[in-house]
Amino acid sequence: MQCLELSNLKYLYLGSNQIEEIPRNINKIVGLSILCVGGNRLSDVPDTVGNLEDLEVLIVSDNRLESLPASIANLKKLKTLQLHKNRLRTLPTEIVALKCLSELSLRENPLVVKFVNDMTYNPASLLEISARSIKINNVNYSHSELPQCLIDYLASAHHCLNPKCNGVFFDNRVEHIKFVDFCGKY
Repeated sequence: MQCLELSNLKYLYLGSNQIEEIPRNINKIVGLSILCVGGNRLSDVPDTVGNLEDLEVLIVSDNRLESLPASIANLKKLKTLQLHKNRLRTLPTEIVALKCLSELSLRENPLVVKFVNDMTYNPASLLEISARSIKINNVNYSHSELPQCLIDYLASAHHCLNPKCNGVFFDNRVEHIKFVDFCGKY
């Protein structure tokens, strides 16, 4: 891609172009703040995307993604992450480090089928999903690795006897995520 030579590029829209891969050297566009590659044929996102320090909007919806790289957590300025219409079954636990994230779109992914079936009008927050994943999988962490709001939330865990909650539950509340789209009903 010749656009990679444009190191001062701020916005890159490559949606609906049948692109099958994002070049690993995408991180050469150091000032990139919006990357839109939705509606393509992507099966993965290279870990080098995590080096785009100024990225605020990442749109990779309507592709064939089954996972995201853990390096996504390096996108400290990321506000919008659109992942809908993919094949995602999990999210990297490191996603909780995205403190600026205010919009997360996950609808039409295998990941959210459980949430859509269980919660029609009150979907779980990203905080809830993160805490639940950490508790259920017994993830070891240090307090310096997680945002304080997640540490506080983890401390509020209760033991649950209902098998549907996998032994742990939290109060369902939203902290800094303003919009989580699980099913397209907004």
